[in-house]
Amino acid sequence: MVVQAITTVIPGTSPEHALNCYHTAKKLGQAIITSCIKEHAEFYSEQLSRQGISNMIEPDTTTL
Repeated sequence: MVVQAITTVIPGTSPEHALNCYHTAKKLGQAIITSCIKEHAEFYSEQLSRQGISNMIEPDTTTL
């Protein structure tokens, strides 16, 4: 369900990447699925939430 939701909502995300994110989140408590502009992130977050997937948006602090 999680892998399908991620691949459906976030363009260009492969099932392998989504599965890796799922396993990473289960192991570490969080995983980065994608990095994108805030408006897209908000849309993806809303769509994932509608499918029952817990998620959050955080700013990328690695760039200037």
